[in-house]
Amino acid sequence: MIDLTRAIPPVPPELDDGLRLALSAMTASNAIGQKLRFNRVGGDERDRAAGARWVSRRLNVDVGSERLVVGNGTQSLLGLIFYEILRANTVLLAEALT
Repeated sequence: MIDLTRAIPPVPPELDDGLRLALSAMTASNAIGQKLRFNRVGGDERDRAAGARWVSRRLNVDVGSERLVVGNGTQSLLGLIFYEILRANTVLLAEALT
C-alpha cells in the first residue's frame, strides 16, 4: 500500500550533512535572528542551482537552474500557478483522486 495522506518529499541522502553544516554555520553567526528572517522569494541562484542538480539526478536529465522556482511546497506553488493561468470563472478538471 502507498500512503498518500501526506505530501512529504523524498529525503536525499545528503540532507543530514547539509543541515548539519548549515545549522553549524548559522549558530556560529552573530546575526542568526536576521538570517532566519531573510526571505529569498523564488530562491537565489545558489538555491536554484542546488535544486537543478537534485532534479537532474532524480530525473536523469540535465535541468537548467533558470527553469526552477523555489517555493514553500507543492500546494503553495500549485496555488500560485493556478492563480496565474486560470481566469475568473474558469473550470479546472482533474481526476477523482486529485
